[in-house]
Amino acid sequence: MLFIFRQLRRLELRKRGGQYFLYAFGEIVLIVVGILIALQIQNWNEGRRDRIKERYLLEELVDNLNQEAERLEQGLVGINGQIEAVEVIEAYFKERSYTKDDLEKHLSYYLGSFSFQPISSAYDTMKSTEVGFSSRSMKAELIDYYERWHPPLQFLVQAHREINSTETRPFLMKHLETVTRAERAVIKNVEDPDFRESLLGLNVIFKNLFPNIRTHVEDLLNKNRELLALVEQELERM
Repeated sequence: MLFIFRQLRRLELRKRGGQYFLYAFGEIVLIVVGILIALQIQNWNEGRRDRIKERYLLEELVDNLNQEAERLEQGLVGINGQIEAVEVIEAYFKERSYTKDDLEKHLSYYLGSFSFQPISSAYDTMKSTEVGFSSRSMKAELIDYYERWHPPLQFLVQAHREINSTETRPFLMKHLETVTRAERAVIKNVEDPDFRESLLGLNVIFKNLFPNIRTHVEDLLNKNRELLALVEQELERM
């Protein structure tokens, strides 16, 4: 009889052990599922925050591109005026088809500086932080715009600035009374041979430089519009 009781007790203990194991296993499953759900929620929240940051950055990029396009268009007007001045100066001395008054009016544009200051706060933020763009193709276009299309124009602008410092300013000080862009440059002595030689020397330089600058401005403006269209499409997709 005692033997039977012992066997029954062992079966009971085994049954309880199996129930405890199932209970413990169920608890572990619930814990794991809870952790996975919490991680999923955390990832969803992080992804949502990233999309909000990305949208903000895209909107800033649209603003940057629009402002830069406006500057490029203004610069294009100025550089076209300088190219026209080159033609007037050349024609004045070769054909005398323009008057001294025409020459002085065009010199006010001719002696001005072409400036270009990129607007790249959104791009700089992208480079300096972990905030990026989900569209790889758009990101590649963005890098291409700022890293490949900007530098050539910036180089030409710097070259123009150096020419103005070493060539234009000494010419201005020596041969002109005043220079007012809104009106005209006042020439001290238009018949001075040194004035003619110095101005035609500048003309040789600017005859090549100004059209080159215009080409780069037009190219950059076209790329600006293409990139702007991509960014606006990406904003609509989000």
